[in-house]
Amino acid sequence: MYWEQALSGSIEVSIAIAGFSGIIAVFGQRGSTWQTADQLRLRILLTASAMALFFSMFPFVLLDSGIDQRTFWRVGSALQAFWFISIVAYRLRQATLAGVTEAVGLSTLALVVILLFTLLQIFNAICFALPWLYVVGVMFQIFVAFSAFASLLLELWDEEDET
Repeated sequence: MYWEQALSGSIEVSIAIAGFSGIIAVFGQRGSTWQTADQLRLRILLTASAMALFFSMFPFVLLDSGIDQRTFWRVGSALQAFWFISIVAYRLRQATLAGVTEAVGLSTLALVVILLFTLLQIFNAICFALPWLYVVGVMFQIFVAFSAFASLLLELWDEEDET
């Protein structure tokens, strides 16, 4: 599969995941009664979807500008690595201040996985400059968005079972 097809599909999936967050809000009938943890999960879902969308569209915009492809994949991977580090630090701080660190879902295993994907992007930026490694970073962001969606959905089902 070419990177163009993978990123085109990623654009569609990113938009779909963000759109499904509205379903959770409607069927959950939560309105203004969202718990702080659920609000944070929704922010994670929307941010991960938006950044997956951004990083999926980024190559289509810049590669037509005449930038060397290897240079682009290096810069794109470096930006993804920077994003991964920044968003993890921000979400951990945000969750800690709100007292809902479980909402971020950053267990030791999750932190190791994030570190591995970050290192993969760093190695792609420094050594490889391969489009498929860049695409793997985008897919990881879609996975994060879907995980937040699934977490919200499971929380909704747990609430229904309690009533």
